[in-house]
Amino acid sequence: MAKFYFTYGFDTRYPFFGGWTEIEAPRQSDACTIFKMYHPDRPDSAGRLNCSGIYTESEFQNNKAYVDAHCGRGCRERITLTREVPALKSEAP
Repeated sequence: MAKFYFTYGFDTRYPFFGGWTEIEAPRQSDACTIFKMYHPDRPDSAGRLNCSGIYTESEFQNNKAYVDAHCGRGCRERITLTREVPALKSEAP
């Protein structure tokens, strides 16, 4: 699964002050949906995610935020979505 990085600026209304959230998901749209479950849009900015930026793993590694860890704040949380499908037991006659 791909990793997506949701960065936080220094607006005190963001869930965190600096740093980022890592989310593993199949697609960016799925990662955004998962992000909203934990960090809903602010009432004053409906329709906009409650973060300053979204990056793929390769974009993030090439971004200054990765190098300076958003002023030393680093990763604030990791959110993963897992699905387990147990094997069905065969029914004996």
